[in-house]
Amino acid sequence: MDIVTACCACAAGLFVVFMKDSLGPSISGQALGQSLLLTGALQYAVRMAAKTESFMTSVERIVEYSDLPIEVQNSDDQTESTNCPENWPKLGGAQLDRLPQIQPDGRGSARHQLQCQIR
Repeated sequence: MDIVTACCACAAGLFVVFMKDSLGPSISGQALGQSLLLTGALQYAVRMAAKTESFMTSVERIVEYSDLPIEVQNSDDQTESTNCPENWPKLGGAQLDRLPQIQPDGRGSARHQLQCQIR
């Protein structure tokens, strides 16, 4: 985009230089100023078009995700709705019994026999 605006300003400058005998200084300055304003407006228009396209992509995603089918809600009995095996635990949890923690530099244990129960 910068190349296009530079070419436009360069073309206006060359036009002013080659037509210096038939153009007055005020018209030459006006032509150069308007070419720079036009290139700035062109850059702004391209930037806004890209931003609009980005916003429309977001809208398309929202519309697409709003049309997804609703998932089936699980009933109170989790084993029937998810087809879990019979021996699957009903409650979650973890228990650590006498877990050693080793220091990162390998100099030995940071804590001995760590015990923890998470419910």
